[in-house]
Amino acid sequence: ILATGHADGSITVWNIMTKEITFMHTIIAHRGDVTSLAIRENEIWSGGDDKRLKLWDLTSEQNTQILPQPSAVTAISIDYDVVFCSSGKILRAYDKKQYKKVIDLELHGDIVGMSLDQKRMLYTVENNQKSPIRKWDVESMLDTTIVEVRNGGTVYMSELKRMKSREVSGGESAIDIHDILDNPKKRQEFMAYLRDERYADENLLFWIAANRYKAFCKSSPDVQSMQDMLNQFGVEIVQEYVEEGSEREINIDDEMRDSLIALSPDKFSPDSFDEPIKAIEILMEMNFLYSFENEYGSETFEKPPERPSLGRKAKKSSRKARKSQMRKKTRYHKG
Repeated sequence: ILATGHADGSITVWNIMTKEITFMHTIIAHRGDVTSLAIRENEIWSGGDDKRLKLWDLTSEQNTQILPQPSAVTAISIDYDVVFCSSGKILRAYDKKQYKKVIDLELHGDIVGMSLDQKRMLYTVENNQKSPIRKWDVESMLDTTIVEVRNGGTVYMSELKRMKSREVSGGESAIDIHDILDNPKKRQEFMAYLRDERYADENLLFWIAANRYKAFCKSSPDVQSMQDMLNQFGVEIVQEYVEEGSEREINIDDEMRDSLIALSPDKFSPDSFDEPIKAIEILMEMNFLYSFENEYGSETFEKPPERPSLGRKAKKSSRKARKSQMRKKTRYHKG
């Protein structure tokens, strides 16, 4: 899905899953210019000159939340459990369950843009010559109960920390991604969820293939014939999951992708895929684990219900659309 904002306050939603981009519908969103947009899954967050941050449900086309701001909204970034927005010098964040304000900071200059990467690093761009770009560790921000900031802002974290812990009975913490990846049964159920619900099973398929490659490297005898086989295995992983345009292309940053593609067959080693494995673990934890846990339960992990087959052509189209959407969420933007 692609959304465009306009000076008349409207948002146009486009379908980019088809060969040609097609119009879907128009939302009358703001009084005045639409100044910022962000999309995640089936929701659109919009900001406007009318000093409003709004949440729209793509399925129903309805406005489900309005959050007043001190001035026109200049940028929006969406994390899996919070949404960040800026207005003038003010950086705010709201939890996505109760829409309570959990961060309220005043920076030195007007914020003109922001971007959130797959490692949960938030970058803010200010109209300020001394420190035009700031880097924020979102995990540290969200796990801190109260943080006083020198420039006068205060981070209010107690509410969000309770929400983020997602406690289950007995006061135990919720699962992390390795609770699933290291358990064959849970991993199989997670695979079904990624494949049938999110069209993103290439991430877990890559993780399995890359870790299998590492295991083979460590256990195989050091003979030339075995080394040739392992080198070929490494090349095939790159061709299937890393090369741009491949049907199961994973979403990693360009530098990581280029370094793997540039490897000659005899240069593969047991740690060649370590960084991509970690990147994909972070991506799956950020984008899929929380919704999987909420929908199917952190304790029972019920198998996702079967869905009618989309057919080869439709499934491939949906997969490409999901990749395109994920890439927009996690890659850096030039500004």
